[in-house]
Amino acid sequence: MRLIFAYADYAEGLNTSVWRVFIPAEALKRAGHKIEIISVEELVKGTHHHRPENFDALVIERELFSCSEVIEKWPIPIIATFDDAYHLIPPTVPSFPTWRKGNALKNFRKCLRQVDAYITPSPLLTEDFKHINPHGYTIRNYPDLSWECWKAERKLHKGIRIGWGGSISHYDSWMYSGIVPAVRRILADFPETSLTIVSGDMRLIDLFSGLDYRRFRYKDTMPFEKWPSQLASWDIGLAPLHGEYDRRRSWIKALEYCIMGVVPVVSDVEPYQDCPVFARVRGDKPLNWYNAIRDAIKVCLLGKEDLIRKNREWALKQGIDGNVGLYRSALEETIERKTRLAHKA
Repeated sequence: MRLIFAYADYAEGLNTSVWRVFIPAEALKRAGHKIEIISVEELVKGTHHHRPENFDALVIERELFSCSEVIEKWPIPIIATFDDAYHLIPPTVPSFPTWRKGNALKNFRKCLRQVDAYITPSPLLTEDFKHINPHGYTIRNYPDLSWECWKAERKLHKGIRIGWGGSISHYDSWMYSGIVPAVRRILADFPETSLTIVSGDMRLIDLFSGLDYRRFRYKDTMPFEKWPSQLASWDIGLAPLHGEYDRRRSWIKALEYCIMGVVPVVSDVEPYQDCPVFARVRGDKPLNWYNAIRDAIKVCLLGKEDLIRKNREWALKQGIDGNVGLYRSALEETIERKTRLAHKA
């Protein structure tokens, strides 16, 4: 296949584009396909040298509302890829005004109806838009395990390090899942524990006010190549989720924990139900979180090598190169369907 991908993030701040565009595009290239990658901005402004007739399909990430003219004029199959429940974004997420109060969501839906197919990493998210476009595919976020950063080694350290890292869209995940009072109690009851949060959302600092630097550390977001090394410094990884918006997230956090030998304690919701985590916490009761984290601490103190090995064995089967066939099948099916319809017309 000859494919052109358009990524939505700014080049200097790649985030979701890494998972939805760059990783699958590079994997498809390694699998023998001709691949070109441009930005959505270049696509919309026409500041690129590519001609649509030289490709079998165009894959656009997220910003369909910016690409309406391209969607209408390009004669090749167009596939959307996105990983966020824009229709359910809560008010605490900075992009809420754009998606829920402006016209972006309305225009997104209009464009989604016009494209030939779409891909998301969540079965629930895919299903949400089936009434608009029946040609939805679920393909999870698969890491590129050939990257050198995934080889970061775990180092011995004192105490039990608990950690979490995420974007600025997770405030509700922490605020309403019941995890904050549970973690504060854990830090009080187990002097050997500490918590590190890596995020661009400084509101999370207030949730742990009063704790000194030895027990709670907040770090700003970091380049992806440094992230696995940060993960390798933790013993327990948290993944709290809350509400319908969070139910449509991907499995990235639990998967990354498993890759890097971190014991995952997660909310018992859809994104993590296919992952071999240590504990799934039901509901939003702090006691449930406390008990799960306490049990994880006991496992870490006694030795967690068998658990780490089993989780890692599973995680290493989730690399993009072993799953790139899912993309190939979805894209080929879309191209074939459009060709068939064109011949009928």
